[in-house]
Amino acid sequence: MNIRNNLIRLISKNERLLIVTKQIRIKFLMYFGKLVSDKAYIKLQYRLRLGKKLNLVNPTLFNEKVQYAKLYYRNPMLKSLVDKYEVRKYVKEKIGEKYLIPLLGKYDNFEQIDFKQLPNQFIIKCNHDSGGYYVCRDKRNFNEKKAKKVIKGHLKRNFYYIGREWQYKNIRPCVLVEKLCLMRKMNCLKIIR
Repeated sequence: MNIRNNLIRLISKNERLLIVTKQIRIKFLMYFGKLVSDKAYIKLQYRLRLGKKLNLVNPTLFNEKVQYAKLYYRNPMLKSLVDKYEVRKYVKEKIGEKYLIPLLGKYDNFEQIDFKQLPNQFIIKCNHDSGGYYVCRDKRNFNEKKAKKVIKGHLKRNFYYIGREWQYKNIRPCVLVEKLCLMRKMNCLKIIR
């Protein structure tokens, strides 16, 4: 365990090495994930990350219950809730369109985006994963080549094979462009009971 911690510490000090290591890890998980069953994959991940055996017969710990849910909870509604495009319909229907960030476009691939038509600030993201986005704060400094590399890389990923959350398995990837909405600091009030 000491060697592992030292290796992690060494890698985390070098930003480029950290990024490359993460990319290799994700590619490995995606390929390895296609070779084994959901149950075997989840058990192995649990053992590697937490150092103990996963109890699926009588899960008592929160992490055990999450892994159990990944394997056995199959609510069809989850598929539309994890898709960033499809969930917009649900939010609009339930609480109203005013809670949605304005959508500037939906595209099958990066090449379809007409950047001349976009405002000065926007965000490009994938609908089917986590972390697949590129932020443009000023169109004059926009690096289209870098944005294309980020988005195309994420379009190739199937998030299901990384975490074994079944609802991600058959989402058809697409590219979304939304207005960039920056959050302002908000005053939070403590509720005293």
